[in-house]
Amino acid sequence: MPQGLLASVESRLMLRETLGSRKKESCMDSELDRLKSDIDLRAYACHHGYQLDRKESWRGSSVMRHPNGDKIIIKRGADGHYLYCSVHNGAD
Repeated sequence: MPQGLLASVESRLMLRETLGSRKKESCMDSELDRLKSDIDLRAYACHHGYQLDRKESWRGSSVMRHPNGDKIIIKRGADGHYLYCSVHNGAD
């Protein structure tokens, strides 16, 4: 096989691998994006023992407390993704 043709075939194969990898990443990104929107973190937290604190909650943000003393705030971002933060644990 001539050198120029071999280089062309190799570059096409590399391009295919790159595009295939990007397609998989894109698929995973869209799945993650969907999960961030579809899973209601309030219901998930409730399932794990958190209870809504109606007095401290406000429009668009839910304050939830766990019997172990943990307190989280859950809201939905402009992109539709649920977000949360732990008031007592800065790592969350």
